[in-house]
Amino acid sequence: MERITRAQALKTAEEYNRKHILPDGFEFRPCDIDDLEPLLEAGAKCFAYNSPTRPEMRHALTKAHAAIFALQDTKDERMAGYLFVEGHIARKNLYINTAALLEEYRGKGLGGALYEFAYRFAADLDAKGLWCHTAFDNDVNIHLMKKMGYGILRREESYYDDGRACLVFTKNIAA
Repeated sequence: MERITRAQALKTAEEYNRKHILPDGFEFRPCDIDDLEPLLEAGAKCFAYNSPTRPEMRHALTKAHAAIFALQDTKDERMAGYLFVEGHIARKNLYINTAALLEEYRGKGLGGALYEFAYRFAADLDAKGLWCHTAFDNDVNIHLMKKMGYGILRREESYYDDGRACLVFTKNIAA
């Protein structure tokens, strides 16, 4: 698996936007440090708990083996959501740290687009698989994950700060 670079992130976003059909007026783009505040605002709106922190986001945007992609509403230049991924080179997989979609953009196929884009990025990095977690009681996301071809690997008790459990999902990258 390759290291995540800004050039690779930009290449994947440009290719995805050109080849895949997103709802009219939406596109993916890699984020940079200038996106920190909008990312934090979107995270706070999407998650009542366990939203990525300022230091975590700053590190991901500047130093980590990670990338954050904005799902941009090009009609009004608003960030509809974002995808935060981290590369695990030794395991040859990509971890979806966060897939966030603002409430007003839900129900339009954009949530699925976030996970589809993560799959494409992982394939471009020559990763063997993807993994992520979701709250055990997040029925909407669990349904979406299963629909997108992810399987449940395990349940982890007391995963979140509020004591709730999570389900860990995985998906292999086709060779």
